[in-house]
Amino acid sequence: MSLNISIAPVHSLRSIIQQALNSLAFSGAENVGGSSMSGMMSSDNAPELGSAMMLFNVKIERKEKETLRLPTQLAALPLLRPEDAVNATQPRPIELSLKGMKWVINGQPFEMNTALPQETVKLNSIEQWEIINKLNPGAMMDAKGMAHPIHLHGVQFQVISREVLPELAAGWQTVKDGYVDEGLKDTVMVMPGERVKLLMKFEKYSGLYTYHCHTLEHEDAGMMRNYRVKE
Repeated sequence: MSLNISIAPVHSLRSIIQQALNSLAFSGAENVGGSSMSGMMSSDNAPELGSAMMLFNVKIERKEKETLRLPTQLAALPLLRPEDAVNATQPRPIELSLKGMKWVINGQPFEMNTALPQETVKLNSIEQWEIINKLNPGAMMDAKGMAHPIHLHGVQFQVISREVLPELAAGWQTVKDGYVDEGLKDTVMVMPGERVKLLMKFEKYSGLYTYHCHTLEHEDAGMMRNYRVKE
């Protein structure tokens, strides 16, 4: 997931400078105030989810001269406009939820060669998709959801908005500064109770493409679907 980090200088007695890369504490990535499936499968040797930890140290023993120079201006990035989407007033919903003991997309498990009509887009069209990480009322575990890194194959997208349910905003606040939403993406982190709008253009190629959660246990259990690009 998005990582909030800090860099702390550490000076040794030998005048070797060390830079420590630290992961800052966060919360709300999985069921808030209840049990979770990942908690049941966690190891006693693993750090608690969301705990602050030092990732690694970099030792700097000497200085070197750098002759390379950064360009004064980077290449222009041709961004899409939200209002140009064919469904600008009604983004395509992609709902993430728990069905029984399995995570699913729009209530459906993975089907190898299938894309439903609501998963079909037109070649060269611009669309908005809204990824919705839903609550799971009545579920024994993860009733308030888990964080899902959603990955789309075959397309790059812009993140154009985020909003989160007020009851889950506290956890979201601990990770939001780690998001880097500028530019083009192929993966987006969606926290519990969060809605994220994406903007993309399906160009160059038609065919069947996968979109899925990038958490291995979730995608292997079926949190994966296809979408179809048609001419």
